[in-house]
Amino acid sequence: MRRRIVWTTSWRAIRTARSWGGGPGGQALSVVASRYPILRRLPASRDGLSAVGAVVETPLGPINVFGVHLTRPWPYQYQWGQITQAMALDARRRAAPPHPVIAAGDFNSVSSARIGRQIKTDMGLLPAPGFPGTWPSALPAFAGIAIDQVYRSPDLALLSRRIGEPTGSDHYPVVTEFTRATP
Repeated sequence: MRRRIVWTTSWRAIRTARSWGGGPGGQALSVVASRYPILRRLPASRDGLSAVGAVVETPLGPINVFGVHLTRPWPYQYQWGQITQAMALDARRRAAPPHPVIAAGDFNSVSSARIGRQIKTDMGLLPAPGFPGTWPSALPAFAGIAIDQVYRSPDLALLSRRIGEPTGSDHYPVVTEFTRATP
């Protein structure tokens, strides 16, 4: 169903896949899907991070959008996996044009945990509130854990965050709306 939603509508999309080996499925897929024009894809690196970046032309002006999928935390993956991936995301953000930033995806971490604090401190990004939960989708959202995050730069203001309808994934989608922050 996810493919049908993204690929058969008027949305534009770019994606990437990164193999981690080891866990179920062994791959992480990151996608940026936009109803607004994607001006360009941002450069990727061989840095161990499954992420795709794009500059999207929105009514608010150009925004750097990163679709992110961090590895699962220790003990399921190596201990420093998420830490080094958050560092790689920071490096990609710094290499991007000086536009507002949205970084969204499966961070495999709540925003108040180690990785969320690292993203807030090192990157200066702010999380959307994390309730209700996004995983596992087999449970009602109020009983889940919010490991799918949407972070924004301070020049954007969050208008709303909600859980979308199930898509067949083991995660609920997160739907957010933003505007420009007032100075």
